[in-house]
Amino acid sequence: MVPIHCQPVNTSNPHQEVKNVTLAELPDLIRVPAVAEYLQMSRAQCWRLVSSGDIPSVRLSERVVRVHRGELELWLASKKSA
Repeated sequence: MVPIHCQPVNTSNPHQEVKNVTLAELPDLIRVPAVAEYLQMSRAQCWRLVSSGDIPSVRLSERVVRVHRGELELWLASKKSA
């Protein structure tokens, strides 16, 4: 798996970055910018894929969108087999 920098969940400093995190180590619900970094694409491109429904996501509120780790794994597997 490709290492990723993402913001940790439930830590004393939520703005501190964590380095060398694999997909399996990410939280169940991942922020779109962290997904973009993991996939090594721009945030804008990742947001387009999420908005179009290509990458499955969950809208928790008007401004909060997350990608479920399991759905991301399935999406990646479908892209590898295509």
